[in-house]
Amino acid sequence: LPAAPQRTIDRSAVDIATWRWLYAVIGVIGALIVFLTLSLQFANRLLFAAFGAVWSLSFVAIAATPCSIRKTSAQALPEANAAESQELVETQVGAKGEGPA
Repeated sequence: LPAAPQRTIDRSAVDIATWRWLYAVIGVIGALIVFLTLSLQFANRLLFAAFGAVWSLSFVAIAATPCSIRKTSAQALPEANAAESQELVETQVGAKGEGPA
């Protein structure tokens, strides 16, 4: 059997651009860990309650941060995926044969 043709992809399948809020989120998570550690170390209920409030607010803020998608890639994505999917189906059908032998 001949080898199946190899597909070449000119673009990345996954957008690997850095998320705008990445460093802020890392800082918030680090600060929350420090805050929790201090509240538990000092065994202070008021600090622990404050941690719970800050954690809740941080959770909502992180969940609400937008993930940015470039409009050009978002518009081109469905057409490119449809073309690649059709090409893959044609390659698989061609490699397996048209029908039973």
